[in-house]
Order: sequence, then C-alpha cells, then structure tokens
Amino acid sequence: MYGVRHVTRRDTLKKWGEGEVYFIIEPVHERVIDTVDHGIVPYILGIGSYAMQGDEHHLQMLYIRPEAQGQGIARALYNAVENYARGQGVKTLHIDGSFAGKAFYEAMGHRALCEYDHEFKRHPGKIMRAVKMVKDLSPH
Repeated sequence: MYGVRHVTRRDTLKKWGEGEVYFIIEPVHERVIDTVDHGIVPYILGIGSYAMQGDEHHLQMLYIRPEAQGQGIARALYNAVENYARGQGVKTLHIDGSFAGKAFYEAMGHRALCEYDHEFKRHPGKIMRAVKMVKDLSPH
C-alpha cells in the first residue's frame, strides 16, 4: 500500500528548484532514518515535480525507484501532478523527458512534438536522447 502526497521544500528533499511543486509516493507505514538530519523521513518510492518554464507549464521530473517499477506507481504519481496542474487551471502540460519514457507519456495522453539530444548542465558532454511532448488538459 502506498500514498501520494504534496510536499514542500522543507519536508524531505534538499536542493529543489525555486517555484517547483513536488509530489512523493511512499509506502504508507514504512519509515527510514535520514543519516544527514538524523530524523525520521519517508522511504520514497518515487518523486514528481511540476513548474513553470517561461509561460509554459511543465512536468519537470517523474522518477520511480527501479525496485518499485511495474506496480502502477508512476501512473499514480503522474496523476497527482496532472491533477494539481488541472486544479491550477493549466490548459496544456509540457514534458521534456527521456526518450525511454516516451511510451509511458503517450499512454498518459501526451503526443510527441520532436526528439532531440539533451546535454546535462551539471555533466557537460553527457548526452541523453530526449523528446518534447504536450498534452491538452482543457475540458472537452
């Protein structure tokens, strides 16, 4: 059993981008010790984030631990982020994601706009195949 919750920067993770909204998914009754703060923190199965980039609304990140994949956790986390965006009145949700996630995002209703090579800012020279995608969130 797991649950999705909206978290603030102070809750659990460090070094988050300003203005980003985060959601984590975790087992309901499991906790682990955080060796940095020596406090009790959730055992995080996955994390998703949403933010504005210019005048576009973006799913920034969707990550699921490898041992938690294939259990519907990504879908639950994605739905939490999308529902948050809808609640904010967002009409179009953009994704710049890894090419490996393309089929998942298509299954969630996104359509691919283009593929490109993404170079990581923190790791110059490291390239990842990526895809720009979009989903209309307007009520039909």
